[in-house]
Amino acid sequence: MSFPIQDVELYPLNPFKDERGYFMEVLRSSSGVLNSINQSSISENKPGVLKAFHGHEYQDDIFHVLEGAIQVGLWDSRKSSSTYGKSQEFILKGEEPALLKIPRGIF
Repeated sequence: MSFPIQDVELYPLNPFKDERGYFMEVLRSSSGVLNSINQSSISENKPGVLKAFHGHEYQDDIFHVLEGAIQVGLWDSRKSSSTYGKSQEFILKGEEPALLKIPRGIF
């Protein structure tokens, strides 16, 4: 069962499309998504591959899918959180651009 986890946020993105293609801002300092950037990474997953049990103690994550789709299952390990022990699920798709902000302490 999916339950909204405190501080997890989904930010839909707005591509500007025309006959030549599209332009889309992914991160902007005035958007409120970023506190500071410590790392930027790209990952490619083969269909059917499961990657699990990942989280950080000292940094937030921001997920963005460029192509295809991923299922993201989250679990709140923060004992001080009002949603401690709760889980939440997202499906992120390249054709529906968005940023998923995952706070530290969420696996």
